[in-house]
Amino acid sequence: MLNISGLTSGYGPVEVLHGLSLYINKGEIVAVIGPNGAGKSTLLKTIVGLISPQNGSILFQDRSIERQPPEYVLDRGIALVPEGRRVFAGLTVLENLHMGAYLERDSSRKKKQIDYIYDLFPRLEERHQQLSGTLSGGEQQQLAIARALMSRPKMLLLDEPSLGLAPVIVEVVIDLINSLRKEGLTIILVEQNIHQALEISDRAYVLVNGSIRMSGSASQLLETGVDMEKAYLGEKI
Repeated sequence: MLNISGLTSGYGPVEVLHGLSLYINKGEIVAVIGPNGAGKSTLLKTIVGLISPQNGSILFQDRSIERQPPEYVLDRGIALVPEGRRVFAGLTVLENLHMGAYLERDSSRKKKQIDYIYDLFPRLEERHQQLSGTLSGGEQQQLAIARALMSRPKMLLLDEPSLGLAPVIVEVVIDLINSLRKEGLTIILVEQNIHQALEISDRAYVLVNGSIRMSGSASQLLETGVDMEKAYLGEKI
């Protein structure tokens, strides 16, 4: 579904990703794990067109999307839930949802998607007229995911969805991710929490200093234990 080959990307003259290659199959949850500064967020931003790569190719459903604007990538079916949630604090919950569907011109289709979102997130329906900046951290994370789902994506990119959340709320987010997988949504999950990410993923890539240090099935990587921790820390294994 998504094939990345020889991807080099970064910020201006600063190269963050160094010839990275990976693939994502339809219906998978694939984790990208690694320490701070490994390039995980840079990878997601490059996929969705927020950063233009210096070299390499990104194919989504056999179509090239590298160096395309974010609107094009979103219209093709890839949506990003950014790190830190980034909800529009001065807008209501409902207004945030409408922002997620800004490419949709059919009002009836938009209304149908909002109904779907409210079924998935009953709490958001209860608070649909509340300013998003007054929601709890967990509610804001639900809203950030819901806003991304408003575009009816084929692939969802989640950047640190558990960051700053209480453990009980993290479990809610994990349950939601599993529910989306059952609906057939393909997910790339960026997480610093190794075991949490691997427990809900099919496969994973360990990213260190802009390069893939390890990859494999989630169960295999969980079994590697010490070796994976060495890779995570950038040590040779």
